[in-house]
Amino acid sequence: MGGTKTIQDYEIKIKELHTKIREQEKKIEKCSRLEIPKRDITLLKKKLLADLGSLHSQMYNQTSKWADLVDVIIFQSPEEHYPWEAEKLGYPIRKMLTKKQILIDQTADYQAYYTGTGYAGWFPFIVERKGGKEERKGKGIPNDLYATLSNEKSRDTFYKEIERFKEDKRFSQMYLIAECSYDDYIKYIPMYNGIDDRGHAKRNVNHVGVSVATREATIAGLEMRGCHVIFAGSRDRAIKMYKDLIRQWLLKNYSTVLGLDKDLYNNEEFLKTKKARLEAELLYINDALKVSM
Repeated sequence: MGGTKTIQDYEIKIKELHTKIREQEKKIEKCSRLEIPKRDITLLKKKLLADLGSLHSQMYNQTSKWADLVDVIIFQSPEEHYPWEAEKLGYPIRKMLTKKQILIDQTADYQAYYTGTGYAGWFPFIVERKGGKEERKGKGIPNDLYATLSNEKSRDTFYKEIERFKEDKRFSQMYLIAECSYDDYIKYIPMYNGIDDRGHAKRNVNHVGVSVATREATIAGLEMRGCHVIFAGSRDRAIKMYKDLIRQWLLKNYSTVLGLDKDLYNNEEFLKTKKARLEAELLYINDALKVSM
């Protein structure tokens, strides 16, 4: 009776399947060049494609189980006001290190790092969370997102954060995950609007807000600046979306994580990016060792 499989067991099987898939793809490529009747080529290619499909199904099964066993650590901004909790994320959380510690600006609210058997690295995407302290009937409220995007000063501050993300070679994708829905954001009317003579928040008695056209244009502008916006609709769905991003990246990039695509090491851009990520990782490690000593 076999025991529970380890992550190493799945890695061995994944490497075997990866080799078989590449060999099968080469057979399919050569198939069209065979000097046999066209009808026989069609039948052969059909069988080869069916076998390839079976291999891909086996690969998905193995990578799904492997992804569940990869160690993931979430680095969370210490400035998060209503942070996602480790219990709901399903991963341990550490505070992001400061620029003073590692000479790199903090960027966004969430960064993730993976480790396994002989490999480790940063997930190439970061996440900015936008959501209020409370929910209404299970739906996230848009006040946090509205406050960031409706005010010119806070909006410019966020734009600068997007620019910092672009300068950080560890990351290539930035997401803003809103805990509200797009419709709720578009229709949201703030409770307060401006400051009164005494410096207090002024109640929005006229129920006015930034125009719909401006809100739509601002969201489109974020996309053009390189920050993809996801309207999750609730806090729980926002957390699930982040977990899904992590899992799907592992599933789609298992060959890179496990070092199965050797051709990448002939790609100068890939090597430069990897070098930058390793240098950033070394700064984290050095700082951690300094703290633990």
